[in-house]
Amino acid sequence: HCSLRPYQKTGLDWLWFLYQNRIGGVLADDMGLGKTIQAMALLLNANPSRPSLVVCPTSVLDHWVEKAQLFAPALRTMKYYGPKRKDLLKVAGGARIVLTTYAILASDPELAQIEWDVAILDEAQRIKNTATHCHRAARKLKARMRLALTGTPIENFIDELKAIMDFAVPGYLRESDLGDVARRVRQQVPEPL
Repeated sequence: HCSLRPYQKTGLDWLWFLYQNRIGGVLADDMGLGKTIQAMALLLNANPSRPSLVVCPTSVLDHWVEKAQLFAPALRTMKYYGPKRKDLLKVAGGARIVLTTYAILASDPELAQIEWDVAILDEAQRIKNTATHCHRAARKLKARMRLALTGTPIENFIDELKAIMDFAVPGYLRESDLGDVARRVRQQVPEPL
């Protein structure tokens, strides 16, 4: 129920290419440019036999529900949240999107037992520390495609970016590549004024 802006259409085309080829990715647009809308458009285009998982901070859980109802009502959503949430997993197959939080991801190993179509981490900087339960839980998720959304990519250290990439595309960045990656990022990102 909305029109994508040209740059969002380009982003969706890229996400669709990744999805069709079963490759993970990191959508690292600046904050407020519509990463949520692009991710929903991807899920609308997919025709999965199983649900997708969206993990986000508690503060934006209802935002995802509202945006899905407004822009993509065909995406039946289910919040996996609250004290009786374990019962909800029995009916997760009836939803296109299962929404939960990082705290629940870290505490409920059942989420790693489900085969998801797409596993999306919104505000993926939450897993930038590889020593946390949250990062380890995210790495255990099974999905056709893994997608990390972040609005703060260049605010992170190179090891933090690698931690996010290790979720989205495991093994893509090696420790030995990090110096070269940091140099290329510095060349492409202008210095702040």
